[in-house]
Amino acid sequence: MKHPYDALTPDCEEEFFLIEIVPGAVIDGNENYVPNDPTVLLTFTNNVRWINNDDTAHTVTPDHRYADGYSGDFGSPGVVKPGDTYEFLFTEPTVLHYFCQPHPWMKGEITVEKS
Repeated sequence: MKHPYDALTPDCEEEFFLIEIVPGAVIDGNENYVPNDPTVLLTFTNNVRWINNDDTAHTVTPDHRYADGYSGDFGSPGVVKPGDTYEFLFTEPTVLHYFCQPHPWMKGEITVEKS
């Protein structure tokens, strides 16, 4: 039986909503953050993981500063190297626009709604 707080300390892939930085994302005009504008639901898919499957380092940087009441400031601390991940637990509804700082044409949006 799972403990109710297991969602806060996930131990398996299913507990994350996955956004992939796809191979070739560094090239202007290519897909980059996939899915690019998802909607996630609080308590169901609000633990989000960005995984860098490109061969170039990228960031997940908010267009405007965003701080979640529980998780604090949103945004990868530095670059997300190839094969690495950035994770964020959303606990409040929001619409957040983000981009890659070294490659500003790479843009994404995430909507967090009450379930």
